[in-house]
Amino acid sequence: MLRFGIGRFAYLVLAVWSINGLTACNRGAQGTGSSGDRIKIGVIAPLTGETAWGGQPSKWAAQMAADEINAAGGVNGKKIEMIFADGRCTPQASASAAEQLITQDKVQFLMGEWCSSATIAAVEAAKKYEIPFLVQISTADNIGKNGGKYTFQSAMQNVDTVKWMASMMLKNLHFNSIAIMAENNDFGNSFLSNMDQAMTGVGKKVVLKLTPDRASTNYLGELTRLKDANPDVIAFTMTQAAAANFIRTAKEKGITAQLIGHYPPPPVLFERAVGNAAIGLTRVTFFAESEKNTPKQKEWVRKFKAYYKEKANQDVPVLHWYVVSYDGIYLITDAIKRGGTDKAQWAAAMEKSDFDGVLGRYQFDANRQAKPAGLPMVAIKDVPGEGDIPKLEVLDWK
Repeated sequence: MLRFGIGRFAYLVLAVWSINGLTACNRGAQGTGSSGDRIKIGVIAPLTGETAWGGQPSKWAAQMAADEINAAGGVNGKKIEMIFADGRCTPQASASAAEQLITQDKVQFLMGEWCSSATIAAVEAAKKYEIPFLVQISTADNIGKNGGKYTFQSAMQNVDTVKWMASMMLKNLHFNSIAIMAENNDFGNSFLSNMDQAMTGVGKKVVLKLTPDRASTNYLGELTRLKDANPDVIAFTMTQAAAANFIRTAKEKGITAQLIGHYPPPPVLFERAVGNAAIGLTRVTFFAESEKNTPKQKEWVRKFKAYYKEKANQDVPVLHWYVVSYDGIYLITDAIKRGGTDKAQWAAAMEKSDFDGVLGRYQFDANRQAKPAGLPMVAIKDVPGEGDIPKLEVLDWK
């Protein structure tokens, strides 16, 4: 079972936004050193808005990596300076954040965002200025391929996450028909297309495909159609708030299909938001804190929890978004060690990366996108817990 050890969900989400007087575009702890003795890395994350529950811890995970690197002497004799900007998980804000970091803060490297549409907008801004960009979280297909020669995607693409999810469904669930529901954006449409192809390719009947707006709060229309279609399985990808509304309403309306979700609803936090209505839900994720973690992962979880408690005065469940943000700073600086800060030489070094991170082993293909073989996914299921909060069980899906 997963270990929880956190305060109330609402307290975590609301309190973290104002910790230590941070602003939406705050500057990292390293100050404003000259470009001659420092390497400036800009990070775009949702520091405010509905995704700030994760953007703030992700920011601190990146800062923790920089602190460790600086404490060990920096990179090729230079210290890392972190500069953070608020992308709010929206294309406009993320593009503006990238422009600011490049033109005003003079960063040499960029990392971010979260939501794929926001990341694509930020990548386009960086592409205009030919600034190296690492996409450590967004999974929409071909961000690395389409982002130009200095953009790398260390997150597993949707096409690969859905292949894994579909493979595990076929091996571990018994079903003939399936409905697919995904938010109507770059991320969701990629999921829907890939899942549709995976299921029809093996003869499963896709009885319904739904694309609600991300901002939707009422799923009665979709649920009426789902009940009429009567699929054996409903596969979906939605953000936390949307998924919580959908799951609660589905239970109220007597939907009996097996619900299996893609990774966006965050483990532990989602359970505290939706309560026992989540019992029976299965979903996939990249990382879940459990006894099944590797020794390296267990040690990192311990360190990050202590670091975050010191910096934010909060307890936090450890989620994959934080792990990959930490790994991302090490990926960028590992390539700097081998290739220097010249963007062409850095990109050449990045292409040859073979980096053993906390999440897994990072390597890139010819399109500058992560090879999926070295990166894990796990399946988790909500089971009865204590009171109105379910527990999470890590399944032995292979």
